[in-house]
Amino acid sequence: MKKVLLLFLAVGMLLSLTACGNQAPSTPATTEPTVEPTPEPTPEPTAEVYSDFELCAEYAITKLKDILKNPNSLAVNSLYGVEDDGNYIFFIDYTAENSFGGAARDTFYLDVGKIENGFSVITLGSGAYSSETNQSFTKQIYRQKAELGYYEFDTETHRLNAYTENVYEYEDVEGELRGKNESYENAWNFKLKDDDYLKLVYFADDVDLSAFEEYNPWGGENKVIIHAYRIGTHFYDATIVYADAYKTAEERLISFNYHDRNFFKEYVKDMIPLTEDEIRTALEGHTFSMRNNYGGDVDGTHTISFYPYGSLDAKYKTYANNELVMFETWQIENGSVVFSLPSGGNIVLKPYQYDDTRFLLIDETGDFSMVLTKSNE
Repeated sequence: MKKVLLLFLAVGMLLSLTACGNQAPSTPATTEPTVEPTPEPTPEPTAEVYSDFELCAEYAITKLKDILKNPNSLAVNSLYGVEDDGNYIFFIDYTAENSFGGAARDTFYLDVGKIENGFSVITLGSGAYSSETNQSFTKQIYRQKAELGYYEFDTETHRLNAYTENVYEYEDVEGELRGKNESYENAWNFKLKDDDYLKLVYFADDVDLSAFEEYNPWGGENKVIIHAYRIGTHFYDATIVYADAYKTAEERLISFNYHDRNFFKEYVKDMIPLTEDEIRTALEGHTFSMRNNYGGDVDGTHTISFYPYGSLDAKYKTYANNELVMFETWQIENGSVVFSLPSGGNIVLKPYQYDDTRFLLIDETGDFSMVLTKSNE
């Protein structure tokens, strides 16, 4: 455990008392020979460290004032610091005027270092010093990198304790990634499943996030389950347990939602479409379980039967349990399967054989693709 230091508000008085204690006593009037006093021992290096601690603490309070609406309203309730490789990480419990004119109590964390030409603030997220630009860090940013350890104020002992291992409980949380956050470095916007307010999530360094670089609310696959620990509204050291973007082709055949259908548009580019004879042999006279999941059709799985001379049976039920006709006829045209719609018009699908029992009918221009699984006849 790193050494924890406490800055007393009466430090000036303590120093003055120490100085008084170090004064040599006056020599009494006597005829005996004067005895030379024993030299004071050379101060240990820690003495200078304590002096730096006090200077850095004053600077931390100065930086706290920089972020306050009314710096003159600052009242420091307590200030604690922990030594960390020559720097001092300060916890300041303070009360100050808020933006509504009232008084608010809050905490402030800052890592301050003493350098040759003044002071600097170290960013724990990147470990980079800046002697010109000093930044203020909340405890959320302060705890951003779990591998650097974190610091927690103990309300019972009134100490700032340093930890090198994470003791928070991890949990699996479902939500959506909504792109990188522009205000917090390395943070991602995260929407919980049942919460409209965005949170922040910080991922472990080895997590591949390339699939989420561009957030597209209409075409992106943003749903994820993360494994992380939570502090307030922020999640840390996150890994991805599940992501729509990482689904295998087999998993996509089961869900076959909008994103899966877009996936298979790219997937079939390495496949050879069926010829007209192969289409007729594969479809005509057979019944299939059809998965399209267009929406509005309960679970998105239906039955479709292809008959000779262009007739078929392709009905589905709505959520209101009404049975409707999905397609009226089918035909083979220019190497494609063409369905006629009850409302008029056609949809054109390019057929591919996925395996012995499954076929992909891909809509190259729209969103009517489907997967057909041959039934046991």
